[in-house]
Amino acid sequence: MADLHGVLASYVADGSLPGAVAVIAGGDRTEVAVVGSVAVGGGPMTRDAIFRFASITKPIVAAAVFEVTKPATSSSQPTPACGGGWKSAARREATGGGSWKARA
Repeated sequence: MADLHGVLASYVADGSLPGAVAVIAGGDRTEVAVVGSVAVGGGPMTRDAIFRFASITKPIVAAAVFEVTKPATSSSQPTPACGGGWKSAARREATGGGSWKARA
């Protein structure tokens, strides 16, 4: 097996990662490497460190789908939110067509 600790240590040394834990298993041999710290300026990395993973692809894809599927509007007419937005609700109230009463 390759020098796992050396590979990870090079990433910590060049600042790409504050620390890492890795396991490689093959046949009856297992290699575990722990290098660096848990955070920049934090305590040392441990073999049982807990990592938080986040998936950022979902909001990016959702925004892209929204942009592709939204109806075309002119730039001077913004798309109203919530069925007309607050301007439409205020207009309905001002003309007596609203079902809610503004509070003073």
